[in-house]
Amino acid sequence: EGADRSSSKRSGMSFPMGLRRLPGRSGLRIAVRRCANFARLVDRSQNVVPCYTAVRNRLQPEVEEEVGQNDQGYTHMIQWSTESSGLGVIRAEGVGRSKRMAKNEACRSIVRQTLQVPETLPASNAYAAQWAVNQLQRSLAADVEIQEEPKEDGMFVHSVSFSVNLDSGNVSVTARGEGESLAESQRACMLTLWEELRPQLEQLTNSVPEVSESGSRKRIANVGSSVRGNQVAERHNVLVQRLKIQPEFDITQVDGGFSAIVRWRWTSWLDGELQTHEAEASGEGRSKALAKAAAMEKIMVEQGHLTAMEPDFLKRVDELGTLLSDPGTIEEAAQRTVELIQERPPQDWREFVPGVWKQLLAENREEELNQVLTGIREAAAAEGSTGIPSDVWEELLDSCTPIVRHRGALATQMMLQFDGLNLDPQGFGGELEHRYFKRFRHLLALERHGAYIQGIQLYTQDFDRQQPLPMLLRLHDAPKKGVGNMMFTTETPFRSGNSGEELRSNDVVLMVPLEDGQRFDAMTAEDKLWGDGSFLAYVGNIKRDHSGSRLSCNMLSGRGTSQSLEVGNEFQVYRITMDTPIMRMVEAMRALCLTTAPRWREPSYFPRSCMAYDDSIRSIVLDPASETSKQLANESVEGVEFDPTMAPGTLTEDQQRAVAKSMTQRVTLIQGPPGTGKTYTACAVISTWLQQMDPTEKILAVADSNVAADNIVAKLRAFGVDAVRIGDGVGDAVRDYVDGTFDDGSLARAIADGDGQATSKRHMMLARAVRSQQVTVSTCVGAGMEMLDDHRFTRVLVDECSQAVEPSALIPLSRHCERLVVIGDHRQLPATVISNHCQRLGLGRSLFEALIDART
Repeated sequence: EGADRSSSKRSGMSFPMGLRRLPGRSGLRIAVRRCANFARLVDRSQNVVPCYTAVRNRLQPEVEEEVGQNDQGYTHMIQWSTESSGLGVIRAEGVGRSKRMAKNEACRSIVRQTLQVPETLPASNAYAAQWAVNQLQRSLAADVEIQEEPKEDGMFVHSVSFSVNLDSGNVSVTARGEGESLAESQRACMLTLWEELRPQLEQLTNSVPEVSESGSRKRIANVGSSVRGNQVAERHNVLVQRLKIQPEFDITQVDGGFSAIVRWRWTSWLDGELQTHEAEASGEGRSKALAKAAAMEKIMVEQGHLTAMEPDFLKRVDELGTLLSDPGTIEEAAQRTVELIQERPPQDWREFVPGVWKQLLAENREEELNQVLTGIREAAAAEGSTGIPSDVWEELLDSCTPIVRHRGALATQMMLQFDGLNLDPQGFGGELEHRYFKRFRHLLALERHGAYIQGIQLYTQDFDRQQPLPMLLRLHDAPKKGVGNMMFTTETPFRSGNSGEELRSNDVVLMVPLEDGQRFDAMTAEDKLWGDGSFLAYVGNIKRDHSGSRLSCNMLSGRGTSQSLEVGNEFQVYRITMDTPIMRMVEAMRALCLTTAPRWREPSYFPRSCMAYDDSIRSIVLDPASETSKQLANESVEGVEFDPTMAPGTLTEDQQRAVAKSMTQRVTLIQGPPGTGKTYTACAVISTWLQQMDPTEKILAVADSNVAADNIVAKLRAFGVDAVRIGDGVGDAVRDYVDGTFDDGSLARAIADGDGQATSKRHMMLARAVRSQQVTVSTCVGAGMEMLDDHRFTRVLVDECSQAVEPSALIPLSRHCERLVVIGDHRQLPATVISNHCQRLGLGRSLFEALIDART
């Protein structure tokens, strides 16, 4: 409806959406031709449901469905009733060996019947038009670039270009569209593009791979090269950002395609002078994107950031991508993958193993997954092999975590086998780092997976109480492949129904597709939440404008060839968890153990430069039972004698001894049952440290829970110490104290004025306070906040250490800790661990318990 209110522009002329320019042909012939080409796309099984959904969204019919069984397998009946389109009542029945095949056949029949009515065709259906363009783009590796332009007369404007070089010649089309909102403008743009592509449809669809009688797709040359091109482009983008390179591109059209030149310009210090460097490389391809990818790959190889790959190997990798796109040839893809694994050195596995692994997970192919994993295990353990590279091992492991289909049984089964793979020691500081990283990185992946499963189970166990977020998201922009960024739109605010908690960036949500826009109830919730169409997504940016809100998400799990994800699909949203805690633990572990990694890896793969460990603390954490670690932990360091009269109250003899030890030892463990004043003793340690420290030195005091962190702040006030409390989950009393102590007035004014800037003002106030104050308090996970990146906290105190998993305690230690006090009681409740497998494998054992057991 929004698209119908818009207008499209071609050659400087405006046409209402209901009118079309028909030069030289009758309307009837145009409709028939469009039907023939559109129906050809619908013949492909993976296109049926998306097209069916697009046309249904346009017509809004009353839908009746019935599923049954007969001697031939399953049956699926669909009946549409609609008056507005002139279709009346149409009915179709499909039969197939599976429910999916039966539904596809019924949907295909419905779509073919609707094609007889011109209003249902893409020329007047925005969602179907965008779907059809996307199908051509994916199948032909075409360049499609859509851009938002400045408003015209208050209307939003988009422009789009479509170009591809085929054996029969080059096709290049541009179009513009406008609308009252961004969504309407983009839809109008895609409608216009489809209309402009109409004269070339015969040429384009003849170039799309055919479907054979067996259902397998005939392969065409270079169909998989777009996958390689995307991979190269991603690596190049990360690399130039990391090295602060300024790239420039020149693209020209040549016979058979396009030629691209990439130029690098960067600076570096050499012999005390700032030197400017330049480099250049060229490449060719049948599309602009592939030409750019060829140039980017060449320059990265020439500059030593990428290993050169021979054409025959890349061709075989491309063929894997083609085989994976068809369910009928996935088994062959797995076999070829194992052959490549056995033939190629482990460093080349990065080019094909992760892509194959993710697609097999998305297709739920257990037999093929085990086949590939066995091939990796045998090749990594073979004589002369260094083992699987750590970044590839992590990528395969992390690919399993968001797979929640069938309650995550297959993903868990795969992940449990990763501990037995031979991990390449290259890039680690030594054998201790290698062993430590492999153990805890594996456990954290299992724990992350367990958190996803538990988050979904909370809804299935009590659906009526654990309501979804009261918003209906409509897919506005879909990724080209199984994993990528998506844009959703909604007219409702991003808040949950029960607690009013606002949906935030970094949340992990479950997207559940809705059929016919109908929400489901508790009776059907379990099947829907665990269904094949549901997937986990990572929330990115949230933007609001006058027409509604837009939500950017990153799809965490791939999707199978049978799973539709097209513009216009509607989803119900369920908030599952946050990834921030585990990702900060992983970052702290990488800082502890890794020394090198490929520079083109995503920025999130690398620990921030601010995270660094003192050599002595590193040795104690990695091997607390060694004699060296025990000597380092108990080694006398410069300090002052503790004066018990400085405490605001009386300290017991044991408390005094604990504080005195912490003044002169590198590492001190303070153990005591409940009610013995452990937190009070912690504050006495901090107060005494302040007496002996240089005013420029800083203390970081952390606890596992927000309540315990707030208690530290409150008790420090009794010692006359003002501490900065950072992080989420701060109690009201402590928040009021911190705001009243460190606010320069700007936060109070923002709150009083209600200008919506209170959150950012508070963040700036806390950042100033961290710079000016010597003591900062947070949770263990909160110690990973970027606010602390510019500071060194040479003295760290960890309260409740026995209730924190060991990787969580690493986060504050990575802030340049040189003196450490850990407080807890390993005889109380252990650390909270969600995954039963992690509990059995020892993730619940805290750093406090490890140091106690090692008698450090």
